[in-house]
Amino acid sequence: MSQQPFVLLITSEELNPQNIYSSCFELNLAKCLQKEFEVGVFSVHIDASLIGKAKQFFKAPSLGTFKNVLIYLFQLLTEKVKIKTYLINQVSVQEVVGKYWYSGAKTPLSALNKWSDLGMKGFFKAYIDTGNCPV
Repeated sequence: MSQQPFVLLITSEELNPQNIYSSCFELNLAKCLQKEFEVGVFSVHIDASLIGKAKQFFKAPSLGTFKNVLIYLFQLLTEKVKIKTYLINQVSVQEVVGKYWYSGAKTPLSALNKWSDLGMKGFFKAYIDTGNCPV
């Protein structure tokens, strides 16, 4: 018995059950590839940075925004990369949510580096958690 080759698609936008139309190309491609390959889809979602959350607090100080900063700080210290798994149209989607201390300069290259860095972190976290290629 031969094992099917594996294809991993990494979307350029956040993809979750509430936002399936933004990446309909990736979902349709995954469905077509499922006939011949084992397919997984990674959706990369870069969460705001801690500095960004703190700026929100200083713009509109309230107990709610302060609570958001503390929750974000706790999540950043405990788990920088979180993986949520969905099944959308019979396609396995893993949403990689990353948290950062500081967002850095907002240039196209820095955004691409952050996106690819988060994709790699999510891939290795999924690999370590499951012990094999994430699907």
